[in-house]
Amino acid sequence: MSHMDEAAITNLLKRAAVACGLARALSAPDQSTHGAVLALQQGFDLPEGESLRRVLSAWQGVPVELLGDEHTRLFGPATRCPPWETAWGDAKRFGGRTFELADIAGMYRAFGLKLSEKNHERPDHIVAQLEFIGALLMQLAWAQADNKTESAEITRDALAQFLQQHAGRWVGAFADAVRDAGAHAAYVAVARAAAEFVLGECGRALVEPQSPVQGAPCAETEPDCVACPMATDPAPGCGTKPAQSTRQTVDGVDVPDRLRDDLSALFGV
Repeated sequence: MSHMDEAAITNLLKRAAVACGLARALSAPDQSTHGAVLALQQGFDLPEGESLRRVLSAWQGVPVELLGDEHTRLFGPATRCPPWETAWGDAKRFGGRTFELADIAGMYRAFGLKLSEKNHERPDHIVAQLEFIGALLMQLAWAQADNKTESAEITRDALAQFLQQHAGRWVGAFADAVRDAGAHAAYVAVARAAAEFVLGECGRALVEPQSPVQGAPCAETEPDCVACPMATDPAPGCGTKPAQSTRQTVDGVDVPDRLRDDLSALFGV
C-alpha cells in the first residue's frame, strides 16, 4: 500500500471518529459523554477543525446534570429544536414523512444496519444519521485498505446519496434552531460543528444538498407533511392526510449479498 493510500485511509477513519463523536455529543448525556466527545480531536486537522475545537472548549467542565437538563429542554418532549429530519417539513418533501422514513431506513438496511431497539428512536434522528455517516466512512476505509474496489464504489455512492438527499438538507436549519433557542454554548457549538462537518462531507463527496430546508420546523404532533406541486389550491402543510405511496419497499442502494455479509461481520449486526 502506498503512502498516499495510507493517508487517505487514515483521513477516512478520522472523519468516521468525528461523525461518531458528534453523534455522541448530541445523544442524551451520561457520565461517559465527556470522554466520548474527545474523539473530536481526531478531526482537528480537517477544514472543520476550528469548529471542533470550539466544541471541546465549550464542553470543558460542564456538569453532566446541566447537559442533561439542557438536552431535555432542547430535544425532549417540547421539541424546541426537533432532532428529526422529517420534522422539518416544507413543500419540497414531495413523498411525505412516511416515504422519507422508509427511504432512510432502507439505506440503513442495505448496509446491514438497524437502529438499537433500546432507544426506540426514528431513523431520521440526527444521532442516527451521524452514526450512519460514520459507519459508511469506516466501511469505505476498510474497503480501500482491502482493495475491494466494488465495495468502495458502492459505499462512496451511498454516502454521497445520503448526504445529498438527507443529512445535508436540514442540518444547517437544525443548527440555527439550536442557536436561536438560546441553548447552552456546549450545544450551540456541537450543533454548528455537526452542520459544518456534514456540509464538509457533501463537499468532499462532490454533491450539493437537494432542496435544502428553509424556515421553521412543522409541529411534531402532526402525522405527516405532504405538499403536492400540482395542486390548484395552495400546497397543504402539516396536518394533511399522508399520501399513500405505491412503492412497497425501499432498498436504498443495490448491495450484493456478499457485501451484506461482509458488513454484518464488520459491524456485528
